[in-house]
Amino acid sequence: MRYADDESAMEYWAKRLGTGGQRKVNRSPPRHSDEKRTGKRQGRRLRSATERHMSTTRKILKFGHTVTGMAFLGAIVVLWVFHEHLAAPGDSLAIYTAQRQVMERIASLVLMPSLMLSLLFGIASLTMVKSFHGAPWAWGKLFTTVLMLEGSLMGIQSPIKKEAALAVSALSDESVIAGLAVNAEAEQLSLILIGFVAIANVALGVWRPRFRSRAN
Repeated sequence: MRYADDESAMEYWAKRLGTGGQRKVNRSPPRHSDEKRTGKRQGRRLRSATERHMSTTRKILKFGHTVTGMAFLGAIVVLWVFHEHLAAPGDSLAIYTAQRQVMERIASLVLMPSLMLSLLFGIASLTMVKSFHGAPWAWGKLFTTVLMLEGSLMGIQSPIKKEAALAVSALSDESVIAGLAVNAEAEQLSLILIGFVAIANVALGVWRPRFRSRAN
């Protein structure tokens, strides 16, 4: 009887210890759940870092596009003011030549580079931001910028450059004076038209109209 009691006691404590050990094993969390949590945390950190990088890049592109657009419009205004105060070539040839040289520098060093950079910043933003791909206003800005580029080359920079070279040659040859300031009104008209297109370009970027169709 004693041995039987001892055996039953041993079985009782073995079951208790086995059950307790099993409970301890079951209470410990599985390893794969910790790996999933770690993977999720790393994924969130990577997404947040990517979003911050994209946001910073967008702000840089927007800042560059805005600054270059301001420089272009400023150059348009300065050139128009110069046109309003041009000296008469027959009366003050030296002053007229100096004014034309300054205008040529503004057109070559400020007007065209700022417009080219503005176009590059705009294309980069359009390529980077997916929401711009289907936005009509974004394509409208691209179209008006290309229109400004062509109009500035043909209607502003090229005539100003030719006139500056002609004014310099008139200093040594008085027979050239009669051909100066012939296309001044056409240059002013080009400045006004390109200026209005530039203002429309800025308005598209600020108000961003959706151009919804009547069917919608």
